[in-house]
Amino acid sequence: MQEIFYEKKRLVIAGEWKEVNGMQLKKIAILLHSGKGKEETALRALHILSKKSLVRFMLLPLDLRHRALPFVEWLTKKELTCQLLPKIKNFYGPYEDFGNLTMVEFHYSEMAYCSLVKTKEEKHLTELISVLYREKKPRYDEERNEEGDCRKPFSHGLYEYGMKAISLWPKETKLAILLWYDGCRQNLVKEYPAIYPQKGGEGENQFEGMYKMMRSITGEKYGTMEQVEKLGVHTAHLEISCMMEEQKQMQTEIDKM
Repeated sequence: MQEIFYEKKRLVIAGEWKEVNGMQLKKIAILLHSGKGKEETALRALHILSKKSLVRFMLLPLDLRHRALPFVEWLTKKELTCQLLPKIKNFYGPYEDFGNLTMVEFHYSEMAYCSLVKTKEEKHLTELISVLYREKKPRYDEERNEEGDCRKPFSHGLYEYGMKAISLWPKETKLAILLWYDGCRQNLVKEYPAIYPQKGGEGENQFEGMYKMMRSITGEKYGTMEQVEKLGVHTAHLEISCMMEEQKQMQTEIDKM
């Protein structure tokens, strides 16, 4: 937590995503997608993170409020990868930083994400969330968590069923999940630069489905396409990064000949 002292008092606000609660996240998501100016966004973010009512916040010294604005800059500079909304009603989401997301889930979530970016239609946001959030497996012991994922395995039937319920969720909840997805997605770009080379800035990175990526690692080591679909996102990315590095080294040796 960050502490800002004034008049023998102190204002305490979150200094990283892990210190933000679910309610604050939803308000921040609405704010960051509102298109407001930089200073107004920072001021409203400061109000949200302060946990004060609007009246109590406005009674803070004007000088303090403006002096505190740099303390919320991290909101737009640090990717949100920690899972602050692990459960919504009876639907469960993936672990932080795509920890238990499979390649088949990532493929379908990316198709929905790209459609959302192109059309701005909310139905594609619902599709994206329906891939990520599912009901828990019957009688699953979350404390032991033997399988590393309490969610029912991804299937088209569950995906379509989920869309009906998720379409009714509040917009702020959906935007909060989108903010998290964006953060995890951009973190992948940073962690695996060989796979996602930068071209004019992070905002231009578009994955547009994972079919080719999955196809590239089918074979003796990871099996058929059906088996590769069940691989974790980070496992698949690490394997492809290693393959690309090996190919690069081989080409270097050939060029020396």
